[in-house]
Amino acid sequence: MGLSWDGLLCYIAALKFQIHKANWEVDREKLYSVRYTVFVKEQKVPEEFEEDELDPVARHLLATLEDGAPIGTARWTDEGGGDIRVGRVAVLRELRRCGVGSLLIATLLEDAKNDGFLTAHLHAQVSSILFYSNLGFSETDDPEFEEAGIPHRMMERKL
Repeated sequence: MGLSWDGLLCYIAALKFQIHKANWEVDREKLYSVRYTVFVKEQKVPEEFEEDELDPVARHLLATLEDGAPIGTARWTDEGGGDIRVGRVAVLRELRRCGVGSLLIATLLEDAKNDGFLTAHLHAQVSSILFYSNLGFSETDDPEFEEAGIPHRMMERKL
């Protein structure tokens, strides 16, 4: 039984990708390139919604290949009261299901926990609920809502 092209790509990527803490001012171009590709081009989110006032103050993570090419992003912000909000989680389509998103989230949660935060909240696209559930998040009782024309659910987990 041989590896499929997707399986081979994931195998290679797993050996070669890294997660870095990023700074919006320094790494904006790389962070935005992934987010633009995933959210604006692929998911048709209006471009004006992609950057916001939280980007300069958020803690950003950037996944890159060995050569520095950006392949994934995530960010978190302090919501007060020991809570964080996870957002802008994006992985290039060809590298999804290769562990990039899971490692981004694990790194992000560990970073927040080390800073003394207690709970993580996020707005999960309905299509991504299983992904986040597998990482320990649970849906809240809040009703489904739309963000940028995409159905979402609120999820949370203890750190």
